Amino acid sequence: MPEKELEGDDPLEFVGMSIPAGPKADEEMTKAVVEEFLLTGFDRERLVRLFQDPFYAGTHRVWAVRGQEFVERVIDDVLREWSPSPQAGN
Repeated sequence: MPEKELEGDDPLEFVGMSIPAGPKADEEMTKAVVEEFLLTGFDRERLVRLFQDPFYAGTHRVWAVRGQEFVERVIDDVLREWSPSPQAGN
């Protein structure tokens, strides 16, 4: 609980907004979200469910507009990129 009430002109107040974006922005945003949640311990199945859940408007919009195949491809690409290389210990 905050020690004081937030003021209307508080510079630290969270503000959400939408911006125009295209297919490349969808891919970059999806990749960033997947990386973030991967680092918090989400596995592939849980990442896919995150995009399917309408509660999460941004990720769900990508799933609804770009489709399951797109989301799974980006997730798989990120998982490959972040998995340890077999030669990493050499």
